[in-house]
Amino acid sequence: MLEGGSGLRRIGRLAAILLALGPALSCAPRDERLSVVAVTLDTTHADALSCLGAAPGTTPRLDELAAGSALFTQVRSDSNTTNPSHVSIMTGMRALDHGVMNHLTALPQGVDTLPEAFARAGYATGGFTSARHVGPELGWRGFEVMPNMRKDRGARETTDLALDWLSGVRGRPFFLWVHYWDPHMQYEPAPEVAKQFYAGDRTAGGGPRLAEEPYFTLLPRDGVLRWLGDTRDPAWAPAMYHAEVHYTDAQVGRLLDAVAARAGQRTLVVVTADHGESLGEHGIYYAHTGLYEPQLHVPLIVHAPGLAPLGTTRS
Repeated sequence: MLEGGSGLRRIGRLAAILLALGPALSCAPRDERLSVVAVTLDTTHADALSCLGAAPGTTPRLDELAAGSALFTQVRSDSNTTNPSHVSIMTGMRALDHGVMNHLTALPQGVDTLPEAFARAGYATGGFTSARHVGPELGWRGFEVMPNMRKDRGARETTDLALDWLSGVRGRPFFLWVHYWDPHMQYEPAPEVAKQFYAGDRTAGGGPRLAEEPYFTLLPRDGVLRWLGDTRDPAWAPAMYHAEVHYTDAQVGRLLDAVAARAGQRTLVVVTADHGESLGEHGIYYAHTGLYEPQLHVPLIVHAPGLAPLGTTRS
């Protein structure tokens, strides 16, 4: 586990890591080069993972990965917005430099990306995103396969698409990017998952309805208000959020199991998030507006085959 990591606050996490590990990726004989799997969890703040502070059992598969990896405890997102943050992750550039500040701006021409670099090196490249905020329509370059987005995808469907592509990759190292959207609002886990995290009556209690919080007066969000309904128990919405993270964790496990079966120990795995989420902190409810710790403090797990897990250090 690495604490601190101040240098990773200012540059794209994945790009920085792969730069550091460049010799293992590019200088090895072609048939011995590492494959790379990049997993980005949307709207997942650091302490949504059990290994970084959430309740035990919330993210068993990511905890298992972290136990044999480098777990960074002090990583900050470059943006509180999905598209700009992902461009930073995949280019190593700050949003102020690459110029993408919202969900409508496409990747600028002349900005080199990790998939382009891997494609030039002869890697198979596949990108499987779950939301239009980072879909192929925004100009991602370098992917041989990146399915179009007609609507947002659930984690299972995204994993299925990635595994189908992976089964056809033969004789080449690969760069695979998988993005999961499920922890994003509205939090609507399947009932069998939801009941693992909340067993009460969300409308009980004498307090005001959560939908009456001043935040929603200042920033009306009709979809969220309908989702909240008559909820009065402030524990309900965070429980639904963690249930979504738990479900996504299981799908990440499916993905990693298939990668291990396909590529054995020749795969570098990086898991991070684009930004976090506020669950009432600082008066912000179920959103990532603002620039506080819940929006910017994100997880980062790096598993490099052949390297022993790092002990706790401070930078």
